[in-house]
Amino acid sequence: MTSTLSEDIKELIKFTIYLILEVSIFFAITQTLGGITIPNFRTAFLIIILLSLVNAVLWPIVSYFSLRFIVLTIGFGTFLIDGILLYIISLFIPGVYISGISLFSIPLLIALISSLLSIILNIDDDTSYYHNILEKEMKMIYSKEIDMDGFIFLEIDGLSHSTLMKALENGDMPTLSKWIEDGSHKLAKWETDLSSQTSSSQAGILHGNNSNIPAFRWIEKENDNRVISSNGRDNSELIEKRISNGKGLLSNNG
Repeated sequence: MTSTLSEDIKELIKFTIYLILEVSIFFAITQTLGGITIPNFRTAFLIIILLSLVNAVLWPIVSYFSLRFIVLTIGFGTFLIDGILLYIISLFIPGVYISGISLFSIPLLIALISSLLSIILNIDDDTSYYHNILEKEMKMIYSKEIDMDGFIFLEIDGLSHSTLMKALENGDMPTLSKWIEDGSHKLAKWETDLSSQTSSSQAGILHGNNSNIPAFRWIEKENDNRVISSNGRDNSELIEKRISNGKGLLSNNG
């Protein structure tokens, strides 16, 4: 109980520091930019809070209807949409004016400030993004007991065959080295070809074929401009039916 309370206090302090720094940097920078007028620190604080709340409540809905636009603009459409939301917010706050390029640059600025502060405040911390993701996944794995054989896939992005061989030779991976020496495991070299990214590589290994996977997420004009994503279950069955040739690791029920 005490440990949990101390963690909560720690998180509250961190959030407070984060918020004060974000508002302070945001207010200081906007005082030097044209196209935006913020009368005082209190107003800057109010803008950040309201924009965060609006994003939290409306963004899932907005992003659902604007996903194609965001993809086609390589993500920059996000800042344009945020600029529109910021403009709407400014209409209800006396003394705040925003126009022109600031409708794009200010949301971009806020995103950069937020990202930098998140990185700085989460260095070597158990509350970092990756720790939270890993903890969530581990809870899902261990929350249910499954009485059947399974297969563990460990993927290390960007790890080349030559780098792995050097690590084995230098004794940096003793467990893997022992598996190979004992003959229980084999080390096989895999060429990803194009596109050289996660979903394409996994498709080749697991389903025996990685053709027509140009990216992690793409738009198919011939399919009524449908957005196909390698993430989640929505498109996984569709992709599997297209590419599986019966030679991958998951063929014949694995």
